[in-house]
Amino acid sequence: MYNEFINIKTVFIDVDDTLLDFGRCASVSMRAAAAAAEITLPEDFEALFHRVNNSLWKRVEGGSLTVPELYKIRWNLIFGEAGIDFDGVAFENVFLKELAGSAEHVIGAEELLEHLKSRNYVLYSASNAPQLQQEKRLAKAGFLNYFKEIFTSESVGAQKPSREFFEKAMALGGVADKDSCVMIGDSFEADISGAAAFGIKTVWVDRKGVSAEHPGVATRVVKELGEIKGLL
Repeated sequence: MYNEFINIKTVFIDVDDTLLDFGRCASVSMRAAAAAAEITLPEDFEALFHRVNNSLWKRVEGGSLTVPELYKIRWNLIFGEAGIDFDGVAFENVFLKELAGSAEHVIGAEELLEHLKSRNYVLYSASNAPQLQQEKRLAKAGFLNYFKEIFTSESVGAQKPSREFFEKAMALGGVADKDSCVMIGDSFEADISGAAAFGIKTVWVDRKGVSAEHPGVATRVVKELGEIKGLL
């Protein structure tokens, strides 16, 4: 069977919901922030958070919103819908501080990183989240030393899925050959479509089973991280 990844030397990997479980990290962080603010969260609060948060990140990926703008409006929008009278910006600051200390693993993440490192791939993280936050979280998870460098939209100066993000990440990493690179991620919009349009191979970790809606874009589609060990 033909192996599309035989010439791969460099691996870019997304962080949230690829290596670290953002849902679990966010749950712990928002409840700690709420306790500090003495706010009682309703039962459906996590679902509300993820609905608003996902819609805002889609705007970031589409270029109509920046990450700093997201942080200014996210919790005010959530509190507005929940009927909670509290300063959303102040809550955001505490939430981000708590989030920077959260490092809940996705199942199979450590095993995949160990596998890739043992086979001498050069690993870079590729994330839209703040630089220091991701460095702290990856360090706490025990993942930081697997990476040659941590790339974020903040450090690169562009956001996924833009062509500029991948161009700059390759340049900063000293990687000249697109054919030697692969992008691994869970988000079709941020990780797969952007990398594919740029011209590098992709592995889509499609846990939601929606890849049929975007046929032929990803080089390969997997449901779990462990499947990638059979590709690389």
